[in-house]
Formats: sequence, structure tokens, C-alpha cells
Amino acid sequence: MKFNYQNFTLRPSWNGVEIENKSLFTNADRYVLQLVLAVDGQTVWQRRMPAPSVPPGETRCVACAVPAFGSGEHVLTASLVLAREERWANVGHEVAFDQAILPAWTGDALQIRNVVAECPSVPVYAPLADTGNLRVVQGDINLGVQGAGFSLMFSSAQGNLVSYRYGGRELIEELPQPSFWRAPVDNDYGSGRMADCAQWKIASLYRRCTRIEYSMDDAAFTVVDGFFGRQEERRAKSVTVRFTYALTASSAATCSVTYTVDATGALRVALDYEAAEGLPEMPDFAMLFTLSADYDRIRFYGYGPKENYIDRCEGARLGIYESTAVDEVEPYLRPQETGNHCGVRWIEVTDRSGHGIRLAGDVPFEASALPYSPHELENARHAYDLPRPQHTYLRASAGMCGVGGDDSWGAPVLAEYVQKNETRHLAFTLKGI
Repeated sequence: MKFNYQNFTLRPSWNGVEIENKSLFTNADRYVLQLVLAVDGQTVWQRRMPAPSVPPGETRCVACAVPAFGSGEHVLTASLVLAREERWANVGHEVAFDQAILPAWTGDALQIRNVVAECPSVPVYAPLADTGNLRVVQGDINLGVQGAGFSLMFSSAQGNLVSYRYGGRELIEELPQPSFWRAPVDNDYGSGRMADCAQWKIASLYRRCTRIEYSMDDAAFTVVDGFFGRQEERRAKSVTVRFTYALTASSAATCSVTYTVDATGALRVALDYEAAEGLPEMPDFAMLFTLSADYDRIRFYGYGPKENYIDRCEGARLGIYESTAVDEVEPYLRPQETGNHCGVRWIEVTDRSGHGIRLAGDVPFEASALPYSPHELENARHAYDLPRPQHTYLRASAGMCGVGGDDSWGAPVLAEYVQKNETRHLAFTLKGI
């Protein structure tokens, strides 16, 4: 609300900032202009200067050469802060801000530096070197994949990934599952959206594996007819297993989950859905991983620090944030969907010793890590109805529908924020840390 009500619009760029003054009486020169440049979420450059004279109703540009730092994602935040103490706020209080993801710089005028040298604390997540071939053990029921310090097991009986051990620790406690449902929010109850979309709740709870395919080293897929086959051991550089599920939302609805593991232990996950006719809008399109409750430390690079959604993200800032699964649950009077973050580049969920899981996407995705599943949140009428946390539910999503709010007694989510029943794709990489 503060962002949308602010009296200044700031448009940062490589060359400086354009300031639009929407005030009726106040000149921008009463404030200090602050610029903060971050590369991949880490602050690498700052500058403060007196704001120029921008009379009410006018727009002017402030020239300032912004340096480039390597090839990472450059995010420039511009803000106007109080230059002197006021009766209602202290010096430095922010009255307006905006961010821009700067396009790749191709000019010669800016000084290029090594961001790691400038900021030694920046963690480097370079891919590990290929340490050798994978050991693949194929049995009647399971397909096991083992590498240096990790192992995975796929089950034809369960029709799923059933184990991912990294560094001697089991990281998933229950079967990963596609999720198309979100716990209803107050506005959903007012508009009755749950009844309109209820088929997707059933599809999230119940599905049947109808097809299993696997391949090694990008070879053609082999179809598994219920079982992986006779006992056999082989070597491979990569293994791909694809599970196709019939969804109870419709007799024609299916989705597939494809896992590809390489010799570094990284697991590529892809969720695909081909639109089936006659189905309603989709509340969410996500993969849900159930971890031990010990994995409750959260660190992510995305929009925060508080929860945000496709129609509630204007005032969120792109940066690196830390939290806990419990703190991600907003204390609404009635438990409901909570803790979502848009524009996530990566998210880590770890225990106190720093071991856990990291998800990273090729493109920004939505994510959350909560001590309750969507169905547990929906089933509770009050906070005291929620069960004692037994797990951490790590969710990666291609996009959840908006939360609405034109009114709370019947207005639907605006059309531009609805996730339609259409072909969807979600892809990310999961890796133990």
C-alpha cells in the first residue's frame, strides 16, 4: 500500500534515475536520493546525493554513471529518504523507492570488476566437476542411481522418486507430488472459488501412475511395464526417469514428472501438463517436497521480505532474504494460503548444521517453505487447530493465481491474475547442500 501511494515514481537505469513528482506541493529537493546496486542479490555499490529540484507535477532525470560488476544480474534500487528529521519520522526514513533489473551492459565506458573479489562473502555455486560415471542398479521394483556422495531411488511400485540421499542424509521424507491446489484465502471463501476449482484439489490428493519411462545418457526412452525388469548394473553419465500420472480432475487429464540426475548429484525436475478440455482455472501449478521439520532455515533470492503474490507484489523488493518456516506463516485470523514469494531465482532450506536442499530455476519461479501443507492450512479454522509441525513443505511453482480483494464478499480474482486451464511447464534443479 505504501508503494502504491508514494508520491514519487523512480525509474532507475544505467545512466541514472528519472524522477516523476506526483506531489501537489512538495519539491523533490527536500529529500536525499540513494542508489544501491546489487549483483545476484549482493550489494556491491552505493551512492547518496542530494535529490535535484523536481517541482510538483514535473519529471526530470538525474544523471549518474552506474558501474557494472561482471556478468551477474544487476539490480539497481533508487529511493528518496528524509534529509532532516521530521515530527513523524527520523532522518533516512524512506518515502519512495523502485527497482530495475538492468539489461546486460555492452558498452566500454563502465568499469568491469570481479564481483567475487569485491565481495568475498558472496557464495559461489559453480557446478561441481563431473566426478565420474553414475552407478545404475536396475531391479524388479526399483531403479537405483549412485554417485560420489549421493544416491537416488525410483520405484515402479510407488511410481515416484522414493529416496534422495546426499552427504549421508535422506532429504525427502515423503513422495514428491504435483500440486494444483492452494489453501483458500478469505477472498476465495467470499467468492466461492473453492467449489469452482475443487477438481484440482482432488487431483492434488489422488493420482495414478500410468506410464514409466527411463533412459541413460540421452538415449531413447525405454517404457517400463509395471516393473523395471531383471537385476542389472550399468554405468552412465546421466539418468532420466519420467512418470506419467492420470489426474482425477478429469478422465482426459494427465501430467508428467521428469527427473534427470547427473554425476554431480544435481536432479533436474520438470513438471508438464497438457491442457484437458472442460476443466476450471488452476489455483496453482507446483511441485511439493516433504522434508523433515529439522530443515526449517530458509534463504532465498527473490521478492521479499514478506509474502507476495502475482497481484500483491508491487512493494516487494528483489534481494536475498533469510527466514524460518514458522516465521513464513502470517498470523491470519483464519489459517489460509501464506508465505509465497514471486521472482525466486533460488531457495535453500537447511537445518541448523547447514545441510539441506537448494532449488534453482533457469527462469524465476514462485516458492514457499512452510511447516504445513495446503490441506492442513485449509482444514484449520483457527491457528490452534493447526497440528504440531512434523515436516517442512518446500514448494516450487510456475505460478499461483492471485489472491483478489476488490471486495471480500463475492468479487473474483481479476482475469489477468487467473491461472487458466492451459498447457503448463515448470522446470528447476534440486541439489543437496
